Amino acid sequence: MPYRKRSTGTSGKAPIGLLAVLLALSACRGDRPTTGSADLTVRALGALEVAGVVATVSGPSLPTPKSFPLTQRGSSATWGGLLGALPAGSNYVFTVRATDDANVATYAGSASGITILNDGVTTVTITAQQVTDSAPFKNAVPVLDALVFSSTNVAPGETLTAKATAHDPDSGDTIAFAWSSSPTAGGFSAASAAATSWTAPNHEGNQTIVLSVTDNHGASTSAATVVHVLAANGRGQADINAGFNTWPVVTDMVATPGYLALGSPTSLAVTASDADGDVLTYAWTSNCLDGGFASVAGAFTSFVLPVGADDTSCDLVVTVSDGRGGSTTGQTTLPVGKPTAIEAPTITGSVQSLAEVEAGGNVNFSVDATDPQSGALTFRWLSAKGVISNQVDGAGTSQIIWTAPTIVAATFTVSVIVTDAAGASTQFDFFVAGACKCIGNSPGNLPVTVSCGQSACGSDYQMYACSASGWTLTGPPCGGLDAGACECNGTGPGGAPVTVACGQAACGSDYQMYSCSVSGWTITSAPCGLDAGACECRGTGPGNVPVTVPCGDSACGSDYQMYACSASGWTMTGSSCGGPDAGACECNGTGPGGLPVTVACGQSACGEDNTIYSCGTSGWLATGVACP
Repeated sequence: MPYRKRSTGTSGKAPIGLLAVLLALSACRGDRPTTGSADLTVRALGALEVAGVVATVSGPSLPTPKSFPLTQRGSSATWGGLLGALPAGSNYVFTVRATDDANVATYAGSASGITILNDGVTTVTITAQQVTDSAPFKNAVPVLDALVFSSTNVAPGETLTAKATAHDPDSGDTIAFAWSSSPTAGGFSAASAAATSWTAPNHEGNQTIVLSVTDNHGASTSAATVVHVLAANGRGQADINAGFNTWPVVTDMVATPGYLALGSPTSLAVTASDADGDVLTYAWTSNCLDGGFASVAGAFTSFVLPVGADDTSCDLVVTVSDGRGGSTTGQTTLPVGKPTAIEAPTITGSVQSLAEVEAGGNVNFSVDATDPQSGALTFRWLSAKGVISNQVDGAGTSQIIWTAPTIVAATFTVSVIVTDAAGASTQFDFFVAGACKCIGNSPGNLPVTVSCGQSACGSDYQMYACSASGWTLTGPPCGGLDAGACECNGTGPGGAPVTVACGQAACGSDYQMYSCSVSGWTITSAPCGLDAGACECRGTGPGNVPVTVPCGDSACGSDYQMYACSASGWTMTGSSCGGPDAGACECNGTGPGGLPVTVACGQSACGEDNTIYSCGTSGWLATGVACP
């Protein structure tokens, strides 16, 4: 084997991780003396599971980084692989990444500044650090709330009781009690219970009773009480007095102005109170060490940050004390420099290709905008209906294509929200009118096109109204070469001698209503008949004309429209009828918008405010129902 130069590189980090990576770069033994190969070895040092290790090599002499998996060698914790044809050069970077069975990275490490020697071997050792830190241990010491003795003076051989109350701030922890006495004398009835009794020794002398409270992590606190064991004639009494102190409270802090101007003072005022009426003292501090207070004591002071300071904000803290061990703090954080007002973007131009669109049609929209702060702008287009596509954004401009829904009968809104880098935004709304049309007039699909609110005659010689949902049968008969032939003879199963036109109804001998159409009689399931009892109708609609007819018959209302009588009462059939001004009962326009449409009494049309209007002898009447 020819002589090969060798160099060594390391990751430079302390070896505290759980993976160590060893890379040995050897020269290629072929006819390319300026390249080498990498023999990579990885040793698993930790307990975390490693399912795979990937190494990546990059450097100026390598056109693109190379990644390759390592394989486990036998049953050992060693991983390895061979990478060849590495061009000789400097500033190589080697990285390793270990993953678990879920392909989640568990260890990672790198080494940089590595030189690959021509016809040589470079050994690189990388200590891979654990990717996710272990959760820090946190535990609170138990708190002894109260310790009560029935007496601290007891005669030799007598018994006293003791009771403790304690808790652990960590709700999931458990605590244990342990009683002891010093010097060891006397005895406890329950040395590990919260409440116990203690029998004094048979001789006099002071005894110290100690209670220890320990949690399940081993953290503990304790309290000691001296008990005097005395003969009866040696006992005395103690007068105990307890006082209470409530700590002060900070209720407000005011800075004028609300920022720090370099070289200029900012006034500070704190409002604090003490429930005990104690005299309060104040102490001011700041994390901006270059600044200074006019006075560090007192409820009122000022703070100056000198010219040349590079702080961006300062925390100003005041500590309020009551002189009896109670204290609290108040803090305000002020920015350095007067805040700059941010102006929202301005819309400078807008274009839309159409003002009215048919179902499924396309409209092009574009908008131009500028930012007063000369920052970059982003554009977001919105529309409750239809589809937005082909958005193209440029410097201060954006354009889209909007496709209308398959059914249109209203005004649509397409909006764009322009936002600058500071988050300020401006919204601009475009409006497109829907061109509501119906083609053909079902069921004959005659070649006719009308707008919403208008009507057309069908091949069954019945009138159909156009709306956003399509054609709707309105019921009155209409013209046609054989319109007069659309009639029905007889009244269903009983064949009563009656002839009615298409769209009208008659009562059958089974006392059910039948409707007439080009296909003949169709049962409607409404009861009728001369002997149906109270099945008769009095009056005929708005005018309440004094007439009484049985179920199945019709009468003309004071609005000059035909009404059919059934068990449920009068039902307008929609056909006009006699009267001095029957021909004049029609409505022109469709409400507030006044669209050019004419309908007869009893029919309806959609207004430009997108609500339904009904036609009567007094003109249009708003129904309050939204158009379909």
